[in-house]
Amino acid sequence: MGVLAFACSSSSSAPLVAIDAATLCDKLVNQCNDTKLGTVDQCVSSFKVFRVTSQCANDLKSASCDDLEAPTSKVQGECFPSCSTPHTYACNVGTGTITECDPDSNAPDGGRNIQATLDCAAVCDTEGLKYSGTCGTTFQEQTSDHSVCWCN
Repeated sequence: MGVLAFACSSSSSAPLVAIDAATLCDKLVNQCNDTKLGTVDQCVSSFKVFRVTSQCANDLKSASCDDLEAPTSKVQGECFPSCSTPHTYACNVGTGTITECDPDSNAPDGGRNIQATLDCAAVCDTEGLKYSGTCGTTFQEQTSDHSVCWCN
């Protein structure tokens, strides 16, 4: 089986937790009628990879549809803060996560970059693969020009 690499990122000194993706996606798809996310299952697959602060996880549970869908809302800013250097990726040693800064695809002007932390095992799982335990620029004979979670 081949090796698949994923790059993602975010950093925080507080312990990070998984988003309750099932509850969040049920709300987004069935209550907020967000059609960009596909089905609840497709949405869950997208959101289950993120790791956020406990405060963010709690705020997502009580957020209104407007707060969840507005790219400049307090919840969005808290869970996915702005960052300055897009397309940067950093492995978070010992946590099995990677933090990235990427352009916000939901920003109306496209000018905002957001930081996100992803769980490497969850990222690999979305592709039906297992996390190798390696985050970085090399794994076996594979190389990347930036840090990634290596799946196999």
